[in-house]
Parts: sequence; C-alpha cells; structure tokens
Amino acid sequence: MKYAELKKLVEATEENYYYVGVRFEDREYNDGDIVAYSKDNPDRQDERDFPEFGTPEYDDLPELDGSSAWYIDAPTMLNFDTSIYIPDHAYVIASNEMGGDDNYAVDYGEILIKDAIVIKKLW
Repeated sequence: MKYAELKKLVEATEENYYYVGVRFEDREYNDGDIVAYSKDNPDRQDERDFPEFGTPEYDDLPELDGSSAWYIDAPTMLNFDTSIYIPDHAYVIASNEMGGDDNYAVDYGEILIKDAIVIKKLW
C-alpha cells in the first residue's frame, strides 16, 4: 500500500473515530481486535531498542495508558512505502479516547490511543 492510499483510509476512518493512527508491531491482530496497551522502555538508547515480544524482559516493562501509533502526517509516515524498518505487521487503529499521562512523553508524531481497535490490518 502506498502512502496516498493509506492516507485516504485514515481520513475515511476519521469520519467515525476521533483518534486514528498507524501501528507497527510484531504481534498479530485481525480487523476488529482490541489492541494491547504499549510498553515503555525508559532506559533505552534507541527508540527501536525493545526486548522481543513475549519474553520475560518484555513482560516486565511498564505498561502505558494506551496503544502507541503514528499520526498519518508524521515525518515517519511520509516515507511509508519506502520504510526500511518494517515489523511483521502494520495496522490502522482507532478510538474515541486518547491515552497518556504526565509520566510518558510521546515521540514527535506519536499518539497513544486508549482502547484502540484494529480498523484495517495492512500486512
């Protein structure tokens, strides 16, 4: 899927949900599934530095108040169809509630979506 197609899908989703984002992860979901809340790794040197999903190290990380996703217009997303870092899966997720608290600072272009559902599995 090219960026322009993805942007149209996100914009159509925004007609029904206030918060919409693109989530990349190795965990598999299907359309309509509720997305697990994201984990935080505050001691990391690189934002991609996370223990492997399903390991005790991953399970011990603190849980955030929502599922991390990227806004469609975030710089990371503008190169969507040529991205080098591609996890096993990507999803359009949405909800009418935003997550987050004062203890977590989102990255530029990132959003925490509370009780997000999978609108569309991209791969």
